[in-house]
Amino acid sequence: MANINNPYQVYRQTQIKTASQGDLVLMLYDGAIRFTKQAAAALEEKNWENSCNYFVRAQDIVEELDQTLDLSVGEVAENLHRVYRSMKYFLVRANMQKDPVLAGRVCKMLEKLRAAWAVVFSKSPGHEEREGSIGA
Repeated sequence: MANINNPYQVYRQTQIKTASQGDLVLMLYDGAIRFTKQAAAALEEKNWENSCNYFVRAQDIVEELDQTLDLSVGEVAENLHRVYRSMKYFLVRANMQKDPVLAGRVCKMLEKLRAAWAVVFSKSPGHEEREGSIGA
């Protein structure tokens, strides 16, 4: 539940409740990218506890993206499923091996997929990409 004393939290809750399905997917990508970058930065600082927490949050988002796939629709969903599973594996590995380079590779994969989805959603009726405002 949003803290009514925190205007940012109220804004974020409203943004999520009123977002289109496409915007929600992009927000998930934004969160996974942000947490993966934060995990890599925490690794560089040798802050193992924070890096672990950020990796877990990124993994949870990738899992959410994977769980929302409808595998009955065909090859694209199946391929995304494999990509998401690989990302989760590499996030776990980066966390266990304290490897910011591997985390960076996952982040680049997430950024490429986010960019592709942004193009797909921008072509759907009634959608406007709000660069920078999603997941800020």
